[in-house]
Amino acid sequence: MKTACFDILKNETGPFGGCEMTAMKLHPIILCALIIVVFSGSAFAGDVNTSGNPEIRASVSTQKTTIGVPFEYRVVIAGKKPDVVVRLPEKRVAYLESRKPEKGGTAKVTSEKNEIQSDDALKVPLYVIKNARKEESKSGDIEQISIIVEMAYFHPGKHRLPEVELFDSENMKIGYRVPEVEVESTNPQGEFQEIEPPLELAGNWWRLVWIILGICAVFAAGYFFARWWNARKAHMPPLPQTPPIEIFMEESGKLARKKHIEEGRVRDYVFGMSAIFRRFLVNQWRIDAMDMTVTEIRMALQKTLPRVLYKRNESDIDAVLDLWDLAKFAEFSPSEETLKINFETTVRLARNLAGAGSDVVA
Repeated sequence: MKTACFDILKNETGPFGGCEMTAMKLHPIILCALIIVVFSGSAFAGDVNTSGNPEIRASVSTQKTTIGVPFEYRVVIAGKKPDVVVRLPEKRVAYLESRKPEKGGTAKVTSEKNEIQSDDALKVPLYVIKNARKEESKSGDIEQISIIVEMAYFHPGKHRLPEVELFDSENMKIGYRVPEVEVESTNPQGEFQEIEPPLELAGNWWRLVWIILGICAVFAAGYFFARWWNARKAHMPPLPQTPPIEIFMEESGKLARKKHIEEGRVRDYVFGMSAIFRRFLVNQWRIDAMDMTVTEIRMALQKTLPRVLYKRNESDIDAVLDLWDLAKFAEFSPSEETLKINFETTVRLARNLAGAGSDVVA
């Protein structure tokens, strides 16, 4: 463009036809203006991206890190509808590649900077990719795709990060400037760390004494707790002078005379009869039935009663306890006839468990 303009100026039959002028005869201001326009047009044409390719930027959260400390590696793709296929890195552990051994030597390993390492370096991973994900966002006409890779290096030195594979619509690989990260060792001088030596009993007598005293205190506490617990279990109400079955008959007779069944006071009868039978079990069989549930009472009777006695009265035990449980907690309202049968069954059960043969006290 620049050459063409000067040719026109030198041509006498050009736009200035009829005027015997050359480039050197032009006014200096006009000449400077033409040169500025030519160079501005060239610069502007160089800045404009007419290819439509998206912009790709790669960055790292830190330029320097320490062995084993995770950091974030990010690749950002921005443009108007970027047609880019991203192949996310897989979670993996990458090791250094080994070199072929020289004649009479052993195999060595090299890092990406071709620094010779020891054979033990093969056993330590170069880097670990913990996670890789893709995030998409949009601002106006610009769409942005972010690839975030979480990783950590385990070898000191300056390392070039692994490249995230990008492909265009024609499956051609797209390159970008891959950043580097410098990894520092946690103990670069190889100094001895402050490690507590093994315990020497000769210089820690007081510690040993306190340990022995603590063990003795634990055993003593366990001994006294066991004695207290056994005494508490053995502490039951003294056996009454009156046989338990007679007390049960007297209390059940008083309950019957209150006519709870005949007058429809179901809950009064159920709670009263349940308490009388529970007291009978406490006095007769030393079962702490006052604070037990129906299930616990049934289990306690299985353990306490002789097996033959329990089997013979098992149906009465289930019928009595189940009816009380339903009437108390399930808002079940049994009929008058059912309650009378329950009363007779309870009295028969108490007599059988006590081995008595007396009639019901009414």
